[in-house]
Amino acid sequence: MGVVIGTGVFIRWERDGGIIEFSRWSSLGDPCISVISESELKVGIHRADTRERRERRSLFVQTVLSNVVVLPIDSRIADIHARIVSELTKDGTTIGPHDNWIAATALMFDYELLTTNVAEFRRVPNLRVIPYPSGFSS
Repeated sequence: MGVVIGTGVFIRWERDGGIIEFSRWSSLGDPCISVISESELKVGIHRADTRERRERRSLFVQTVLSNVVVLPIDSRIADIHARIVSELTKDGTTIGPHDNWIAATALMFDYELLTTNVAEFRRVPNLRVIPYPSGFSS
């Protein structure tokens, strides 16, 4: 049992002071992220415009990674990813390329997805989306 947490949730937490709070969703199981979200968070470190910001982000990401399960991509997730991309393209809708991988990961493990990007993820058939509360601060 677990919940996949989208990258945007961590970005919000970082902007709100760096407090990471999973307790509100603890009934869903272990907090998890896709390895794609790990990469997105690390991109934020490299894109920091000052040394201080880079160090602060690096510490935040290290804290995130020490408190979540990072779910890798494998062939089963690749199959689900291919199906999502195919179905959405056929319907004339798309979502971001990284979001396809995150959605596929949540579907593979049958986990819900906590996200700030509800409108996009709700396009994915059978994905259970939990909107991250706007205005919620840890």
